[in-house]
Amino acid sequence: MNAIATTSEDSITRWMRICVITGGLLTIVAGFGVLAYQSVAWLQHGTWMPLEMNIAWDWVTRKNPSLRPDFPWLGAQKIAVWFLEGPMSGGFVIFGLLTILVGRTNLAAYVLTVAVLWYVVVHLTA
Repeated sequence: MNAIATTSEDSITRWMRICVITGGLLTIVAGFGVLAYQSVAWLQHGTWMPLEMNIAWDWVTRKNPSLRPDFPWLGAQKIAVWFLEGPMSGGFVIFGLLTILVGRTNLAAYVLTVAVLWYVVVHLTA
């Protein structure tokens, strides 16, 4: 009976890892999509339209001020601000790569669960 439970648990963990890795791949594709959108706009209008990670963060958090990164350590705060003021395309690619790395570990199930719960809490309490 333990072998059946372990096999079922391994199957669920494997599917969660696949979901996390797929999410990472889609995030990377979104990063290149943002870059393609900016490139087409530049070709049409001759000016580069900068898109920062702040735009994506505000969309995900629904501009909830309590979810703005506010760290007591000055260095950590500077890193968060630097990341959010950086280009959206690069941020998506970096976040997608980190997501894929996590998906390849045994932490994928926990990360997916926390991400889903965080999304539900943010969007149901707004």
